[in-house]
Amino acid sequence: MAYYKNSTKRHWVEQISTSIKTKPSTVDDSEFNSKEKNKLCIVAVPKCFFKENPEAYKPQKLGLGPYHHFRAEVYQMEWEKVAAVKASLNEEQINNFDVLVVDKLKDLYVSIQEHYGNFFDMDVNTFAWMFAIDGLFLLMQLYHMQKEFVSDIMMLENQIPFEVLKALQTYVSSVKDNEDDGLLSNKLVRFCEAVSPLELAKESQIRGGASCQLHLLDLLYELIVNKVAKEQGNHELLSRKKKVACINDIKASVRERFPSCFSCRSLLGQIRFMTSTVFGAAWHMFSRKEEDLAEDEKINAQEIRIPSVSLLHDVMNVEFKVAQGGISIIEFNKEHLIFYLPTIIVKENTEVILRNLVAYEATRVKSYDILQFAEYVDLMCGIIDKPRDVELLRKRNILKVQDDMDDEEIANLFNGIKKSTSDRKRQHGLDKAVAKVNERFLNSTQVKVYRFMQKYVYNSWKFLTFSATVLILIFTGFQSFCDVYGCSDHFFAE
Repeated sequence: MAYYKNSTKRHWVEQISTSIKTKPSTVDDSEFNSKEKNKLCIVAVPKCFFKENPEAYKPQKLGLGPYHHFRAEVYQMEWEKVAAVKASLNEEQINNFDVLVVDKLKDLYVSIQEHYGNFFDMDVNTFAWMFAIDGLFLLMQLYHMQKEFVSDIMMLENQIPFEVLKALQTYVSSVKDNEDDGLLSNKLVRFCEAVSPLELAKESQIRGGASCQLHLLDLLYELIVNKVAKEQGNHELLSRKKKVACINDIKASVRERFPSCFSCRSLLGQIRFMTSTVFGAAWHMFSRKEEDLAEDEKINAQEIRIPSVSLLHDVMNVEFKVAQGGISIIEFNKEHLIFYLPTIIVKENTEVILRNLVAYEATRVKSYDILQFAEYVDLMCGIIDKPRDVELLRKRNILKVQDDMDDEEIANLFNGIKKSTSDRKRQHGLDKAVAKVNERFLNSTQVKVYRFMQKYVYNSWKFLTFSATVLILIFTGFQSFCDVYGCSDHFFAE
């Protein structure tokens, strides 16, 4: 099995002996200095994540590395991997595979162990052969991606350290080292761009470049959280403020000359606001089924407290617009009721990637650090409850859907991910946006009307319907009586 077990004393002696004799691989300080202090980066998925959806964390087709390479369910891919690797090598590389690849990887034995946090339950030779096959197969996927393997490749327990990939690229490539490293970095970034559900930062924005990150999932995470907002991102807001100021100046000038027009218009505006508020709240409330309301209570217990997209849109007339930047630029403008969110691409492997990024972030940061990506996922899960929420975001290009997924499937995807940031000591600026939304929502007139109607009207609709029916029957019977016997003679005689 690939999972770590208690080694025998003999195996322990062999490992310690190897540790003493083997020289650690030299790493350029400028490259790995920021990561060296914590190389432990490929660990078992925490149980709190795994039990929620095991299939999102356990490879279904392709096992890479010590966690899943020898797992029976995916071992049938072994000979396909070997055949694919052989097809990518020339005759000389195949004949000298032991010397060119396997023996060289043995030098990395101790260094690679640090990424997994435990000694492998395998000897050095098995270690070298396993990473030779899995590493070369992963390199092939970087050059010629097969969609059926993307989900498995991006799982936390299936990661291959870049240290292995860089060594293999050097062994089997004929180009110079510096050109080789640049080529690998380019392929890594292109792969991340192809699979990422979110817009990514440029490679120059992450410290050390692509190939100096720890593994593929780590690179994707860094490219997502380091996406910096474009300077022109807030230009729309600034432009809007200038236009509003200009319009207000014009209004003030006209009001001075024609005050009577504005007094009448003000009254009509108040009447229109009151009617739109009542009808908007009533429409949203009565258009929902009882089972929807019960389901909301169940969903909200597992998510952050924030109104759904449809509730914000229908009751408060909140607009949703694309944020020109990454997850760090999420903002709610209370004055103009605009919610800025980055575009997210949803396809079949999106759930796996989101879940594994959240799990990876949880294993990497300390208790006092910010779970920046998890907060974003929690936000999306909080505002998406129903297919209508998906529809509204889709129409505004905040959600882009691929692989023929319908709105209900996407809503179920986000509802299936539970919140993971409730007990954190520090929170990212994104949490401030959530607080703004909740504050503006709870204090709005529309919501107060909505809650009043929900409490006193919706919950009593059966009684009100029954009472109205009885009154109609009484008046109908009274009218029939009057038609036959004449009510004026009996009840209204002078």
